[in-house]
Amino acid sequence: SMELFVQRKKRVQEINENTPFAREKKAREDVRAAVPLHSLEHVKSFLKIVREDENVMGEIQQLRFSSKFPLHDYKLIQVPKDMLKDVLGGEKLVIRGLAEDSPVICTETATFSIKEVETSNSMFLTPTLKSSTEVNDTKEKFLSDAP
Repeated sequence: SMELFVQRKKRVQEINENTPFAREKKAREDVRAAVPLHSLEHVKSFLKIVREDENVMGEIQQLRFSSKFPLHDYKLIQVPKDMLKDVLGGEKLVIRGLAEDSPVICTETATFSIKEVETSNSMFLTPTLKSSTEVNDTKEKFLSDAP
C-alpha cells in the first residue's frame, strides 16, 4: 500500500505590533528576559502585566539630584511650637556653648539643650511635593517621560 504523507504549511500569522495583545506579549517577553524598562510604553505594559496599573496614583513626581547636591550644607532642627512661633515672629535664636560643653540654643526668654541625631533615611523638604493623600483625582492616571 502506498502511504500518503501530507505536509501542512505553517500558517504565518502576522501580528500587528501596535495592538494591545502584541504590546503585552512583547512586555511579557521583556519581563522574562529582565530587559530594563527604558520607555514609557514598556512601563505601562509592565504595569498591566503585573496587574498594578490600577494602583498607579493620579500623580507621579520624580526627584533628581545633581552631582553638586549640597549634602552637608543644611541642618534640620526640630523646635517646640512656642519657639517656632517666636522665630516666625522675628525673634532671633542664638547657639551658645564652649568646645567642651554641650551646645544650647537660646531665645530672649528660654534656653534649650541641643541634641544631634542622625538618620539613614533621606528627607525631602519642599513646599510643593504632594503625598498620595493629597491627590484629589485618584481615578485619572498620568505617566509621562522624564526630561
